[in-house]
Amino acid sequence: MTIWEILGISQTTDQKQIKKVYAARVKNCHREEKPEEWAVLHDAYQRAIQYAKRQEKESDLNGSRTVPSPVKPVAREGIRERDAALEKEYGQPETDETEAQWQEYFARIRAGQERSRKMLTEELPERLRGLTLQGEGTQKKRWEEFLQSELAITLYKEPEFWRQIGEHVRAQEWSEEACRYIGKRVEDIKYEFNSRDYTELWRVLDELERICLEEALKDPLRRTKITLRGFGLTILVFVLIGVFVRII
Repeated sequence: MTIWEILGISQTTDQKQIKKVYAARVKNCHREEKPEEWAVLHDAYQRAIQYAKRQEKESDLNGSRTVPSPVKPVAREGIRERDAALEKEYGQPETDETEAQWQEYFARIRAGQERSRKMLTEELPERLRGLTLQGEGTQKKRWEEFLQSELAITLYKEPEFWRQIGEHVRAQEWSEEACRYIGKRVEDIKYEFNSRDYTELWRVLDELERICLEEALKDPLRRTKITLRGFGLTILVFVLIGVFVRII
């Protein structure tokens, strides 16, 4: 692919257009979530800007606009081949970041991903099992403490985190109060993250909201309350009938 295909525009020397297109595309390509994709886009942007500046300088020297040379497609054999082709065509990109800095940045990304994996596979299941044990406070209180813990906050963006919670809610009997609290927290999280950038997360959260509502309606205590309420209304009706009969 050429840098222009990566940016999604035709070859141009208009720096404003290049910056505008880059700003629009980078919104859907977050540096921390998609580091490799972001690096390719950012690299293409830098080379496009450098190309536009070079063409502008050449046109100023010649006293007239020069016709841009056609951009050759970049080989698909790999990132190194792609970079070599781009450097041959446009030269080194203008950047303050060294190769060592990039390596350090990606190392931090990989370390963070490994940490999240361990949290999801080791720490989270253990914490969820602990929620089912009898402890201090109500079920709602235990869920409040868990969803406000450092572990939960770290994993908020992970669909797998909420998927495991959904499975746990469905596998155990929880009070209506606890289920409605989880559903409310899920709703808050949904609107904290834009659906366009977190489509998978939103899909999992939608499913979890539905599970919480279903489980809240299954609460045995809720059914008992409804039964007692119905029984109380029945007694009230008989009392009113008795009073009415006496009056007559």
